[in-house]
Amino acid sequence: DTGISNTTYYNLGFDVTPVKDLKASVDGYILRASKTDVFGPGVSKSIGWELDAKVAYNIAKNLTYEVDAGYLHAGDFYKNLLNTPGNDIVKNPLVLMHQITLSF
Repeated sequence: DTGISNTTYYNLGFDVTPVKDLKASVDGYILRASKTDVFGPGVSKSIGWELDAKVAYNIAKNLTYEVDAGYLHAGDFYKNLLNTPGNDIVKNPLVLMHQITLSF
């Protein structure tokens, strides 16, 4: 019931290095529940779709600045399990993270 143990996903993505110290990537996912009969009748297998993007810049040999973004468009699977009449609690999350990494 937890984690990604009941999840099938399809991924399409690409990576690009436009200049020596800059890398970028974009990934798209279609997420499906492998089994829904354990949750009851009428539960959709459509978990939704996700789009992730990353840009990383090498400031120095061992110092990198990175920005990651992710968006999940929740499908009917979550709406079937979590929503009750008059209570629309399923949202489409958006995440933005930045980090500086020093490796040695």
